Formats: sequence, C-alpha cells, structure tokens
Amino acid sequence: MGEHLSALELDEAAAGLTPPEAAHLQACAECQQKVASLKAAGELLRQKPVFAARLAEVLQQAKAQEARSAPAVVADEELSVSVRAVKALRSGPARWLVPAFALAAGFAAFVLWPAPHSDDGVRLKGAPTVQVLGADGKPTERVKAGEKVTLTVGGAGRPQGLVLSLDASGEIDVVWPPQATHSAPVPAGASARLEPPFEVTPGNVRLYAFFSDGPFELGAARVWVEDAVQTARTAGQSPLQALVTSPSVTVGTLLLQVDP
Repeated sequence: MGEHLSALELDEAAAGLTPPEAAHLQACAECQQKVASLKAAGELLRQKPVFAARLAEVLQQAKAQEARSAPAVVADEELSVSVRAVKALRSGPARWLVPAFALAAGFAAFVLWPAPHSDDGVRLKGAPTVQVLGADGKPTERVKAGEKVTLTVGGAGRPQGLVLSLDASGEIDVVWPPQATHSAPVPAGASARLEPPFEVTPGNVRLYAFFSDGPFELGAARVWVEDAVQTARTAGQSPLQALVTSPSVTVGTLLLQVDP
C-alpha cells in the first residue's frame, strides 16, 4: 500500500470530494478512520451557535477585501471568497481555527472554532494524530515485541485525550494514561510526547487516540471501540479494521505491526 493521504487530501475526502488517491482510501482503514473523524468533528462544530455568526462575519470580511483589491475571477467564486476569508482572518486579531474540511458541495463553509492556547493568529485545524516513536526516536509503524516505544499525539485543538489499543482478537487495553478510568489533559503541541513509554507485547495492535473538548470516561471509549469491532466482524473484517467514530470525540488511529 502506498503512502497515506496528506492532510489536504483527507480534508477533501471529508468534504465529499474525490481525492487523487481514491483507491488508497478505499483500501486503507487508517485513512478511512481519519476521514470519519474529520466528518464527525465538522458536524459537531457546525452545531455550535458561534458557527453561523462567525461564518457570516468571515464571508463579509472576505467580500469587503475582494471589493478593495479587485481580485481576478476564478471558476468557483464560492471557493475564491472562502480562501480569501482565511487570509483576512490571518491578518486580524481574532484567534480562530479554520479547518478546510468544511468545504462542501458548492458552499465553502469553513468550520470556525476558538483556539484557546494559540498566540499566533489563525491556524488550520487538522486531523487528530497518533504516532509511535521507536528506540531511535523516529516515527515507525513496525516494531519488535518487547521493544519500548513512546507515543506522540496531536489532538487538533482538543485538550482531553485517551489512548486505547485493540488486538486481532478484539481485546481492548488502556495505553495512556496508564490504568486510566477517564481521559486526561493532553500535553500541548501538534506532536506531544506521552509519558511513560510502554513495552510492546506480541501481536499486531491498532491504536486509537480519542480527543475531546472535555473529560470523558474510559467506559464510553470502550463502547465506541466495541461497537466498531462488532460492525467490522459483521462485515467479515478483522477487528484491526474497525472504524471508530463518535460525534462527541475525534479519533486518531495507527496500525502497529509487531514482529516477534
């Protein structure tokens, strides 16, 4: 299988557009998981009362800037206005996350969300991530049983997190925080290290990193994974292909291949 879809391609797929690597998306459970998480996050944010008001403000700013600068006309005027809206926000004092995945069906609706810890103006809100760092400190998706590895995560702006593992038999274990009963604050940063390192046990596992705006219980996360496993089995798939979604959290995932 080739490289995973880029952040832009994931955003396009979540918006209903066909990415250049459509065949990869159809075959890759990890990219499917990321697209599902983006869709769920977008739907949740669009329900926030601030969305409609802030969207109207952004488009008004963009049209005003367009009138002043008289830009060249492009084929998709809605898209043109929205791209300029991002530029307008970048130069303003407001702190907003503007994820491109809200683009959809002729209406470039950027989902807007305040960035509580940002000091650098506007940022693009990307997909949640989870990575494994091997003994050499480099990201890897293949390790050996008994090896000690470190997780890094990116919550895409959501401060609470919880990481679970799922093996081929469908067994679920807590990875981070150790022995947790609920989520915990995620260290700041797009690729934050989670401590302590953990020792890899035999057998491939899928990691699920859940992120939310507020605390959530381990029991809820287990139910989300169990439901996804049941759906995968009903479809004749392995538990490791389980696609976890929930409207209340975003989910990053990684299939970790473990050699003996």
